[in-house]
Amino acid sequence: MEDRKETNHFVRAILFGDETSEKSNILRCIKNQKPASVVASSSEDRIQYNVQFRENRSVKLDLLNHKQDRTHSSYPLRGIQIIIVVFSYKDLSSLNNLKSWINEVDRFSRENIPKIIIGNCFSHNDTIVQEEDVKKIIEDLSCPFARVKENDIESVQNALFLALDQLPSLQNKAPLELTQTQADPNDEHPHRFNCTML
Repeated sequence: MEDRKETNHFVRAILFGDETSEKSNILRCIKNQKPASVVASSSEDRIQYNVQFRENRSVKLDLLNHKQDRTHSSYPLRGIQIIIVVFSYKDLSSLNNLKSWINEVDRFSRENIPKIIIGNCFSHNDTIVQEEDVKKIIEDLSCPFARVKENDIESVQNALFLALDQLPSLQNKAPLELTQTQADPNDEHPHRFNCTML
């Protein structure tokens, strides 16, 4: 059988959310725990790294951290292909502000741009936000959702692969270079994948 040529993709995504959502933890986790995959980084504001997303599909993911309270214009969204809105399980207001963030990015972004929501989940003692509240808001917003844990690169990768899977250009019938683990029947958000980093 003839080998299929690998296709390279460049994808730019941006993180939005309240300052208390601690979005920079996502970039820091990638930089610290997958240094061999990192192509370039700029403090806590931006990181580029390589992933093998689907069979014969290599993706260079350019991930930016938007640090202002609001977008105010379309400038930060130029060239963006995926929008990720983040809240923290330690801060209820960051969850309650998700709708405002979604409305804000819808105002300035192109129509039908893929969006996902990520919940920053820390130790049990620090958790204030309840899953019932999260479920209600996520259902109202109708966005894919994933949780990430502090210093847990697997959960970060899972969330970012969920984001990449929203792009039509990366959707095909080829099998994923990700194998879904057995789902926990009690898990309301079973976005669990194993993935191979370049």
